[in-house]
Amino acid sequence: MKKKIMFCLFVTSLVFGCRTLAEPLEVLNYSFEYNEFGEQVPGWVPGVTGTPQYWAYSSNCDDDTWEDASTDGIVSVAVGGTDDLFQLLDHKVYPGDEYLLRFDCYYAWAEGGIYDGTYKGKLYYDDDGGRIPIAVTGDAAGRPWKLDNDLKITVPAGSPAMGRKLGIELSTYQETGNWISLDNVRLDMLASPGRAHEPDPANGDQMVLLDKVLNWRTGVNPDNLSEPNPAITNHYVYMNNGSATDPNLTLVSTIPAGDPPAETAEYIPDEGLIRDGVYYWRVDEAVGSIGPDDPNIIRGMLWSFEAVKSVPMFMGGQPEDTAVWPAESVVLRVEAVNPYTLDTTDLIYAWYKAGDTIVLSETDTLEITNAQVADEGDYYCKVTVIFEETEFTAYSPTAQLIIKRLIGYWPFDGNMKDIAGGYDGTMIGGGASYEDGIIDSGEALEFTGNSKEAATFPTDAHINLAWSLSWWENSDPTKTGGDWETMVGCGGDVGWEIFDFTRYRAVRYAFGFETDGQQRTISGDYIFTVNDPALYPRGQWHYHVVTNEPSTQTATIYINGVKFDEFVGFDFDEFDEVLYLGNLRDMSQPYAGLIDDLKLYNYVLEPMDIANGYASVTGEEICVELPAGDTTGDCFVNISDLLEVIDSWLQCNLYPFEMCP
Repeated sequence: MKKKIMFCLFVTSLVFGCRTLAEPLEVLNYSFEYNEFGEQVPGWVPGVTGTPQYWAYSSNCDDDTWEDASTDGIVSVAVGGTDDLFQLLDHKVYPGDEYLLRFDCYYAWAEGGIYDGTYKGKLYYDDDGGRIPIAVTGDAAGRPWKLDNDLKITVPAGSPAMGRKLGIELSTYQETGNWISLDNVRLDMLASPGRAHEPDPANGDQMVLLDKVLNWRTGVNPDNLSEPNPAITNHYVYMNNGSATDPNLTLVSTIPAGDPPAETAEYIPDEGLIRDGVYYWRVDEAVGSIGPDDPNIIRGMLWSFEAVKSVPMFMGGQPEDTAVWPAESVVLRVEAVNPYTLDTTDLIYAWYKAGDTIVLSETDTLEITNAQVADEGDYYCKVTVIFEETEFTAYSPTAQLIIKRLIGYWPFDGNMKDIAGGYDGTMIGGGASYEDGIIDSGEALEFTGNSKEAATFPTDAHINLAWSLSWWENSDPTKTGGDWETMVGCGGDVGWEIFDFTRYRAVRYAFGFETDGQQRTISGDYIFTVNDPALYPRGQWHYHVVTNEPSTQTATIYINGVKFDEFVGFDFDEFDEVLYLGNLRDMSQPYAGLIDDLKLYNYVLEPMDIANGYASVTGEEICVELPAGDTTGDCFVNISDLLEVIDSWLQCNLYPFEMCP
């Protein structure tokens, strides 16, 4: 999905009211780079009972950024049994501090079988070498990566942690021989009323006026968070020069706090702010009067803001990606502000389609009537203002226009041609063979279960809005390709498919999606059909539809025209360039059977359209969604469903069916 620059709306002072940003605190070697396997983790200290080891998730161990833990090349640290790992930061704790500790966690292995590991994360303060806990959290960590485990803690008034150094400790609960791998440790300070706080401009504000007076609230009393700290004598204001390339802070002013200290203080920059300035600033507070280098100084948080620009500013996230039916009209808009008049006057607009030089509109709106496939593409607006005979220009984010349609259709009638979009398929690992299909007495593509066999299809990799995928399958009742038989798969790196739809152990289906960079796996995160071979038996045709709605991050699965289940939080990025049929791209899950009438749409099919797609081929009348308790799939809840429940209970003594092995 394209990244868009989004600004907040104006408030009365013409300062953008954006959210307050967290301040990252320095964690040494947060991604656990290493030189050789087995060496101790630099920057971290192992606990008393063990020596944590490095653990490589893959052979490519380039781990020098805050990586997404789903990517190849992960290096993490393995903590097992009663081992722990801790690091003391060069950061002092003050009352009211609110911290967010995050880390990624993977249950690596266990002696004697597969179990879910359990981790704990802790914040502590240093007491002359002792680690005194501030807070502890625990959670189950199954396979695979569990991302962004959160520990949020606020230091209370009167805490003995006041003025002590802060530390992080990570460890596991389980017995020796079971291991957890940890990676990507981050610690943010969200708020700190014990220091100078509530800055104006707020941290992250944009379009701040050039004559803005900077102000803040004085740090609070350690024992009473409702009043200023009576020990504070001075505010030391540090600031950079406004250059985005110079974040160095200089002491620019010493401001008396008052006696008793005032609740607020302010600083007026001597020469005001500069246009296009990117400012970083901090306010340290003195306890006593030794000076800014006093070790007892209450160091402030780092804040930033941006001054008004010299070029027009865009607001409101406009223009927006849009999908319409053929012949519909499309309206794209931008909201821009003249940085010299602080309104919308004297702006010059020019709309373009990416890759073209023709001006499509000279207003803040672009309207496309009778939209057709030829109109698909990315659109943007160039906005110009003239100030003192000089032109200043800015470009809006691009908006993608999609015309809803069937973009790929492979009927498999004796060939692998795409009769909708021209994305013809290729058989690898052998020649293509065909048997009788289900659609209009045509043919279907046959897979033998050979581990070297798959069919590949180029797709429109530019799909990044909604989509739907449908196909019919009839698995061979006499054999299986293996425990896992992939009908359809799509993904970038091997092992991290965007989605994977399979026959699982002959009797049920499994549907897996990559979710927030995390591939769902056999450990319980896959969606399974009921463990009943009679419901979707091999040797019969079954109709599958999967839809993706990006606005709600929801992927929905339909079997034989009826909604089966859905994934929520499916953050789909883009289709991979190749779609696989009959196997995964690593050729590890060969399918045995027939696949027919594969279709790819660039919009979400409606439930009724899906039901009609099934009924038009089979002649059956179906319900759009199964009623609660309908285990037989006949759209009725009756004695047959009760018998299904009883039979399942007698087989494995577990309910629901998904709990059965």
